[in-house]
Order: sequence, then C-alpha cells, then structure tokens
Amino acid sequence: MKSSNLLAHLSGFFLLLYGLSSCSGALYQSPLPVVPMLDSASQATISIVKGGLVQNSYLGGQFAYSPFNHFGIAASYMDYDNDFIQADRPLKGQMTEVLMGGYFSPGKSKTVIVEGYAGYGLGDGFAKLNQYETRFDLESHFIQGAIGFVSDKKHFKTKIIGSIRLSRLHYSNIKMTGEPQSFWPFWPWNQPYDFQYALDRNPTHFAVEPGLRLMLHYKALNVDFRLNYSLIAYSDLPINNFSLGFGLSLSIDEIFKRRGGGAEGALGITLLNQ
Repeated sequence: MKSSNLLAHLSGFFLLLYGLSSCSGALYQSPLPVVPMLDSASQATISIVKGGLVQNSYLGGQFAYSPFNHFGIAASYMDYDNDFIQADRPLKGQMTEVLMGGYFSPGKSKTVIVEGYAGYGLGDGFAKLNQYETRFDLESHFIQGAIGFVSDKKHFKTKIIGSIRLSRLHYSNIKMTGEPQSFWPFWPWNQPYDFQYALDRNPTHFAVEPGLRLMLHYKALNVDFRLNYSLIAYSDLPINNFSLGFGLSLSIDEIFKRRGGGAEGALGITLLNQ
C-alpha cells in the first residue's frame, strides 16, 4: 500500500474515533506525546507547541536527545485549558513527563526507524460538571513504541509515524467544592458527585493511546501534523478522547551543522489543536 493511501486510511480511522468520543465532563485529556524519532548520536530536538480551537487551548514544550547511538532521553510539558463556559468536557490541567529508551534503523538506508521508550508523568487537573468542581493530582507510568517510515529525496523528506502508548494512570488528593445541582437527577452519569465517587472507588486506570504523525521536511522548514486517541480500558472514566495538532517547525541543525561532527539540533514552533 502506498504511503499516501496508508495515511488516508489512518486519518479516516482517527476521525471516526473522534466522532465517537464522549461528550460528558472529563477527568483526563488525551495527550500529544513525545515521539522522538531520533536516528543518530548527539541528535537533539526541542519544540514549543501552542494552539487550539475555540473551546480548547494548548501550550507545551518537548525535548529529545541522543547522547550516544541507539539511546535516547526525552521530556515534555503540556498545559491544557478547555473553556469552562463553552466546552462540553471542561477540564484544565498540566502534565510533565520524562522518558528513556532506545531506537534503531533496520539496514543502512534509515528509511525505517523503530523506537521504544518508558516514562513517568506527574501533573494535576481541575474539572467541572454542573456546579461541582473537582481538583486532583495525576501520576502516570507508561511504555510506548513507534515506527517511522522515511522518504528522503534531495532536500525534501517525509516521515509517516505510527505510535502506541500503554499508560497506568493514578489519581490522588481528590478534592471537590461547590453545590450539587443536576437537571436530570435520575441519570447517574450526570450527577455532580459522580467524579469523586468514581475516583475514590477506583483511583487507578489503564489507557491505550494510539497516535499518528506526519512530518514534511524541506531543507530547514518542517510541517508537522499529529493525531492521538485515548481509550480507557475496562472503565467508564470520562475523558477527552481525542487530540489533533498541526503546524510548522524550523530545523536549526540544517542551518548550523558542525564541521565533521554528528551533533544535530532542531528548534520547532508548532501550532497544535485539541
């Protein structure tokens, strides 16, 4: 299957998942995780990400570095703010993550990059349902893998990357404020106290999070497009399932390559949607 057909099928699949995502209050935001795609020693990437639709705002940064061949470290920070007046799933929060893992390219052409990372995340959140407000701390342990297909033609390079993350989410320090009000008192999922009841009863959840990323490189200019979907396994935990991102980035290493060395860096400014 040609890469363009593969991208079309995967994009359609993710858009279908978006249409099926829930529209209730949320206690978790699907992330746009770091997918380093490092391929050589001393390579480093740093990105600043910002954007969103009318109801969502996103601000974050990502960093990845390979101190030596086949080994990489990475870190990320994201701050999300879904409009508490207009959004169907109002949620505010932040998350910081650190990762460590490895990568390799089968063969010598580096047309395929395979990577695997393990990581830890720590953050907090603030959710609202009717007149009740819920504050919580969130801890995440995860493993993730990705495979990237690279097409390199002179100054133009294309990467299509598929990834998947398996996460263990643990909620703590759960606090609720406000007066309980519900227009549908006989619908248990609309009751304002459901958030605290659900988290106190089961503070640990497991998520499966597939992702898709398209990167278009022309000399020092990069176009970045991302999709991510989160599914909580064996749980009715309300979440914002879907994240969408797109934007532009600039590769500094294409401009300032070190003479005779393998050190590389990239600085990206990317517009992202959730």
